[in-house]
Amino acid sequence: MPLPPPSAALRSASGAQWLLHLQIGGTELLLGEQDRDAEGDGQTWQVRGGLPEIEVTEAIRQAGDTSTSASLSLSLILPLEVASIPGGISGCPAELSRWVPGTDLSARRVILRGRVRDPEWGEAGEPVAFTIEDQPWQRSTTLPTSRQRVDGTTWPDSILDLQEAHLGAAYPLVFGRPGALSDGSRASATPARWVWHHPLTGGAYTEFTGLILLIAGHHVSAERVYLICDEHPQAWRAPVFNGVDGRGQPVAFVPWYATISGTEEPYGYDPGGTYTSSLLDFDGATTYGLGHRGSLPDGTTVSALTTDSAQPAFWVAWDDEESFAHGGITEGGQLVREAGAVLGWILRRMGGVDAGSVAAAAPFLRGFRLDFGIYSSADLWEVVQAHLVPVLPISITSGPDGLRLAVWRWDAAAAEAVAELEAGPEVERVSAVAEDSGSVCNRFRLQFSRAARTSRYTEEARLDGDPYDVDDPDHEPSEVCRRSAARYGETEELLLQSDVLYDRATARLVLRHLAAARALPRLRVRYLVAERLAAQLRPGAVVALTDARLGWSRRVWLVEEVIVRSGTVEIGLICSAS
Repeated sequence: MPLPPPSAALRSASGAQWLLHLQIGGTELLLGEQDRDAEGDGQTWQVRGGLPEIEVTEAIRQAGDTSTSASLSLSLILPLEVASIPGGISGCPAELSRWVPGTDLSARRVILRGRVRDPEWGEAGEPVAFTIEDQPWQRSTTLPTSRQRVDGTTWPDSILDLQEAHLGAAYPLVFGRPGALSDGSRASATPARWVWHHPLTGGAYTEFTGLILLIAGHHVSAERVYLICDEHPQAWRAPVFNGVDGRGQPVAFVPWYATISGTEEPYGYDPGGTYTSSLLDFDGATTYGLGHRGSLPDGTTVSALTTDSAQPAFWVAWDDEESFAHGGITEGGQLVREAGAVLGWILRRMGGVDAGSVAAAAPFLRGFRLDFGIYSSADLWEVVQAHLVPVLPISITSGPDGLRLAVWRWDAAAAEAVAELEAGPEVERVSAVAEDSGSVCNRFRLQFSRAARTSRYTEEARLDGDPYDVDDPDHEPSEVCRRSAARYGETEELLLQSDVLYDRATARLVLRHLAAARALPRLRVRYLVAERLAAQLRPGAVVALTDARLGWSRRVWLVEEVIVRSGTVEIGLICSAS
């Protein structure tokens, strides 16, 4: 359906105008639709007219989209000669906003922040063409850093003691409690790194004065972990110490000792100290350290640690039997495990994040527990794209305040809407209602709890329209999938595999949200909305829409797309068909 012109009511509903702020070298330019003065920061600014018609689109097409950004291409005559500017204008900061003339500039509504890209220009008086865009995910942030590696600076003895294969290994970065399985057993989740393996030959055995496995490149809340190797895949319990490496960087490690002579505090690591004990009594619990020789409680022997200089591969299961609050990274005294906390931690380290959107999203992500490690240098944005977004009902876009987190709330109620819209003079439908059944799916399977030692997924969860079966604990019936199968027939099973999930309740929550999004067709419709009504309408926002001509009374929709024009805002809405 062709887009009709806005009604008179829509055109006159806003007194706002476009305002473009450019910082070019030491010059600040304010460009608007008309020549006028503006007050801001205690001074008077000259706004130069000449801005053309502008249209800015912000959209998230589907859950999982992580590449959409707002951008603007312009062609206009600048009140300066680009050729005379040292370095040109490429990369100059730019801000586009909506501003009501007569109000202070601080009251403007920012639509887009970014930098000038790909300018084209000629002599003075010729139009200058350029794009304003910001893609914060392109600012690479890699963790662990190049300094967080096993080498002669971080662990001076490693050069002499370690086999070459262990040198240069990255410190693991650990979130949550990876490795703790639903049935109480455990899987090898993250690798441990040998940093000290010093033998002292004597007697019938080769004994060791230094055995240290680094398990994290940061301090952790876990007091115990389980160590797994090929000779003992069932794991044994070991104490955890927080300390620092040779660069002064915080680390967590498992030693062969429990106490340092003359010291009551076992967490203060002194590489020059004398350490004792290989069979540990840690907080009243018998614990076997790396230096234990002979049989473990189940009769298994780990001879490689005590009879020669072998440095076998070890993996860690972050399973503290005493407390679910213990594990890897903490922030503010809390384990970073809930999806909102994990995303916030990662996005903040990438920089340029809309902190308000992350805080607002966190309550709606409660119950999604993420457990995983990053143990080779990885771009954080790639980690988010490849591992977090596929299992969470989110999209991440670029907004005026940086990376913005939007939650797809298919189960939202009308009372939770950020805006109440009613079709009328200021809310006009401009499209037919389109029904999309092409992505319908009603059978889902998720494989999770990956064992790093074997590269296999040890658990799975399934959700579909089949009835409950007491003999199949991996299966969960779904009413929406049952209705979908009755209407469209059973679809091909959608299989997901996740390296960041070990919690069965979370796995089931992932499948329920997928069913809410995919089991029934999606409806789409577009409306023109007066600008004064659209301040809260961002992609992902919940709205309650009343349209008497279509028989809708406060029907719940999610905003999928926002197009800002002079005086009007066009919104694309989406919901699941009932």
